[in-house]
Amino acid sequence: MYHLAKLTTMRRIHEVQTRLTDFESPSEKKVIDGSVSSSVLPKREPAHLWRKVIDDGEVWGVFEVDDTVLFVRIIDGRIHAHGREVLCKYCRGALEIRGNQVFCRGACGVFQGNFSYDLNDYLRWDGAKSITLRKVIAEEEGLSLEKRDLEAIQYAPEWSPLYEFEEFESDPK
Repeated sequence: MYHLAKLTTMRRIHEVQTRLTDFESPSEKKVIDGSVSSSVLPKREPAHLWRKVIDDGEVWGVFEVDDTVLFVRIIDGRIHAHGREVLCKYCRGALEIRGNQVFCRGACGVFQGNFSYDLNDYLRWDGAKSITLRKVIAEEEGLSLEKRDLEAIQYAPEWSPLYEFEEFESDPK
């Protein structure tokens, strides 16, 4: 019985809850009839699909590694992505560009991926698969769109295996 009385007393202490009005400042507008004044809601900037990556006056390239295509900056002959030097995924050694390929310069010397100074290879190597995103990236980075990006999308196929089945069923042989 003593324990039950003690629990009841403890619950009474915590009965008062914090109210939302405790946090309102006098300058804030109040909700009237379920609608909020437009001055209370923060104004949002439109969403950006792509933020410019390539800066003019710097050396940039395209690096394809493990089915991922990146814009990379070349600083003193070394590959940098997202502001950090790219290292070998096996031995953490420095990377070396040899023609259109990248190899580890460290202990393992393993092939790392393909490289190109032509920034349009980002789109050719499918750095972005969405046609909408490809168009936005091309506009932001000053790249040339490929022919496939300029054509209308065919949503309905012109041929279906069902057409073949119908011909087979109607053939008397």
